[in-house]
Amino acid sequence: MTRETRRSFARRVAAASTLLAGSGSVIGSAAAEAPCLPETERPAVQWRETFEVDSGKPMSFESPPAVTDDAVVVAGAAGASEFCPPAEATGNAIVSLARSSQERQWSYDVGMPVTRGIDVTGGTVLAGTVDRLLALDAADGSVQWQVDDGVSVAAAFVHDGDTVYAPVTGGSSSETSLVALDVASGTERWRFDGSDGALSTIDDLAIGDGQVYVEAETDGEDAVIAVEAATGRRNWSVTGRHRGLVGSEAGYVFTSDMGESFSQPVLASWDPSDGSEVWRTGIDRGIHEVGVASSDDTVYVPNVGFDTNHRGVEAVAFDDGAERWSNPLNEFERDVSGATMDPYASHTARPALANGTLYLSYERYVVALDPSDGTVLNYYEGETDLGGVAARDDAVYATDEGGRLTAIDPLP
Repeated sequence: MTRETRRSFARRVAAASTLLAGSGSVIGSAAAEAPCLPETERPAVQWRETFEVDSGKPMSFESPPAVTDDAVVVAGAAGASEFCPPAEATGNAIVSLARSSQERQWSYDVGMPVTRGIDVTGGTVLAGTVDRLLALDAADGSVQWQVDDGVSVAAAFVHDGDTVYAPVTGGSSSETSLVALDVASGTERWRFDGSDGALSTIDDLAIGDGQVYVEAETDGEDAVIAVEAATGRRNWSVTGRHRGLVGSEAGYVFTSDMGESFSQPVLASWDPSDGSEVWRTGIDRGIHEVGVASSDDTVYVPNVGFDTNHRGVEAVAFDDGAERWSNPLNEFERDVSGATMDPYASHTARPALANGTLYLSYERYVVALDPSDGTVLNYYEGETDLGGVAARDDAVYATDEGGRLTAIDPLP
């Protein structure tokens, strides 16, 4: 499964479950019985924008916004998915707002939902759908280039500022390949097709240390492959039961798997120079979402769990994998709503660090934690499940499935 397929599966299961009961922004009676949240004022909303399609229905945001010094860029869906394409290319839009005035600067109708990532580098907005990769001018939304000639984009892209790397099938090749494209022009710099083993699928990508890390199936085996970012040369590969390429941070590569019996998740660290395993550690029950945040010596790993005992975030040391702290957020959920957690509900996206605070989107909440010990410092409650969160020094931005983009004061 691709990253978005995993998330879509969790959301489809969540839709069949009972929604958690909300109690507004005031901690309820459950907090009096087992208080774990500070008595502090909830953060103020700076502004909120709601996005609708032509029919008047709200868009749905299932990914965090991309934030620059001047703009907030969001990718909304009209309700159709990559599995059920819209009858007409309308409503799945990328929209840019000025951070200072919230004025809508431009909008671009994509056609298919943007499920393969969105980001801004320099003056270019990069976006991926299941059937194309495109680059827009960040100033006016005009198309700089796009790759859409019979191409299927298998997973979210990554970039290093100058080059964007994307897994594609079709176009000039019938095989699944990793392609490197110039951000400014879209010119193909190189194409990697597995070298000594065909790539059946590519599920996830990460980038760091001058390499692109590819989670793929090759010759019937799960593998993580390190590809030299400058040349497309295969540097090394490791095979095994990899269930997620968690990311590359500060000279480390992280993968996760669910163990031999699908009951004991494992987080592993690999040496980026040769692919040798540095450490492997068991993690509290949960399936790890792709994406991490890191400080100088700690990596923060979110969980999406099919288990009421742990769905939260964990902090582990870079050098030896020792657990620094773990917060399953059970008590947070009970204290806020007085409800028992829905074990199948959608969960957190990539966490974000800003102003010495760790932020993550947790169902309909933006939760602020102390990165040193995992203590919940404060939270913001939205109206429906969040698509993701992006944090800057002066504001925290959250998207949700009801088509809202909300800017709130930094927490705590």
